[in-house]
Amino acid sequence: MTALDQWVPAWRRPTVPWLPARHNVLDAAAATSKALAATDEERLLLRLRLALAYARLQPEELNDCTERTKVARILMEEIRRTQAPFSTRLPAAIEAPLSDRTFEVALESEDTAKICHTAFHYIGTHRAGRHYGLAPHGRQATSLPSYLLTFSPFDIEGARSFVDDWLPNLSLSVLSRAFGFRVSPSNSFSFSLARSLSQLRSEGLGVDVVLTYVNPNVGFTGATHRASGWVPLAEEPAKYFYVNSAYVTSRELASRHQWAESGRTPQLSIVPLLPLRIYALPISKRGVAHFQTRGLNELQGR
Repeated sequence: MTALDQWVPAWRRPTVPWLPARHNVLDAAAATSKALAATDEERLLLRLRLALAYARLQPEELNDCTERTKVARILMEEIRRTQAPFSTRLPAAIEAPLSDRTFEVALESEDTAKICHTAFHYIGTHRAGRHYGLAPHGRQATSLPSYLLTFSPFDIEGARSFVDDWLPNLSLSVLSRAFGFRVSPSNSFSFSLARSLSQLRSEGLGVDVVLTYVNPNVGFTGATHRASGWVPLAEEPAKYFYVNSAYVTSRELASRHQWAESGRTPQLSIVPLLPLRIYALPISKRGVAHFQTRGLNELQGR
């Protein structure tokens, strides 16, 4: 990880609105989607990936409609190229209400998760871990889950001092990816989360607390997490990285020797970014007791 992984308590920072560039993202996504007859799924993904891509642009480029449209079209071409091999595996819409009688949450393979992460999730890179997918009972074996949650090991070394202070001697996991197709029923996140956590406990993995990131720079507010009992634990300065104008995660950047060998130099985002927000959810008796002792449960709903 990078030196940016420094956490501070979330509740010590004021809440700030979206960046001024928001209208550029929405306008370009709408115009490009209309011009290219994009599906609802493509339009939403384009909007999210534009929010990542535009942070590398100079102010004059950001205000140039031609440049914004160029970036949007490149991203749309990439979206369609990566999704095309899986067009026959998309989940179908189910009219039945979300319940255990009609849907189930089960472990998914690494290959299935990789497809969802790289082709359909806005970050576009795979995270290994335990993957739980929501799907109707009796779905076809080749069909992708309508909703997917990925839990990965905690390995954010830059946050160790914060964790040692606020969450000492607790076993941590990270909800590293949460993705749902537009056909997924409402409340899919909370439904899938509850059943995924139940399976995590029954599998005896000993996880006490789950952490996750919420990125306000792409429009996420954390409202769904707060409604599910997550606590706003910390914030981390945000900075995006790009190689050949393409967004790469800090995890990918950790292999920066590969970039040097290829002659490619990573670039940093230019547009000022809001800090990433880290939420925490205690899932074991020990985790719940610790949150009560430290008063962290009082932050629920903030």
